[in-house]
Amino acid sequence: MPKKRVNYECIRCGYETDSKSHMQKHLMQKIKPCPQTMNDIELTDEIKEYIINNRVYRIPKTEILLPTKAENVLAEEIKKLKLNIEFIKSNKKESFYQRMVETYLKGTHLKLPSGITDVSTDRIHAEIKNVIHYKSALGQLYCYNRDSPRPVLQVYLFGKAPNKTMKTAYEHFTSLNIELYTFTSVDDTHSIVKYDTGDIVYSVSMDDIV
Repeated sequence: MPKKRVNYECIRCGYETDSKSHMQKHLMQKIKPCPQTMNDIELTDEIKEYIINNRVYRIPKTEILLPTKAENVLAEEIKKLKLNIEFIKSNKKESFYQRMVETYLKGTHLKLPSGITDVSTDRIHAEIKNVIHYKSALGQLYCYNRDSPRPVLQVYLFGKAPNKTMKTAYEHFTSLNIELYTFTSVDDTHSIVKYDTGDIVYSVSMDDIV
């Protein structure tokens, strides 16, 4: 009597099927990964290929070693180092985006009693901020515009944020007649995007700015 073939099985959620194409669709075409109802495991490309070719993937049994005190200390130091690197990268990004907006607006800094603007022209005050600090842009623009009024106020936000945060930020800015712009990158080309319309208003390569 021939041995019954084993179904294809997802090691992450337990989904089973006898169809290879159905399993390929489950593993390869999902926008979001399936729930971790069976195993808390990341479905890497290697694991996906293994399941498609061999039907079932088994998590290898490995010896679990508890970290020593020295290893724990090292892990904490590495964590702090990573945070410092991210902080430096964030600051570097802000200076890059500021130069990008300066080029786009053909503007420069303006020294005022309340501080120094990011970018100003004879018609515009513009503030560049990481999206997580978007609220501080409101106060800064208010102060700058009180010192030296401009008919147009703009905020340029970089960094990642949930759609809900961006929507809230947009509502705050539009209620005060402040234009909102964001940035997007494709390969080595960086663009400024008007948030409400999604239109690209300016594009430049990294080499042209740095």
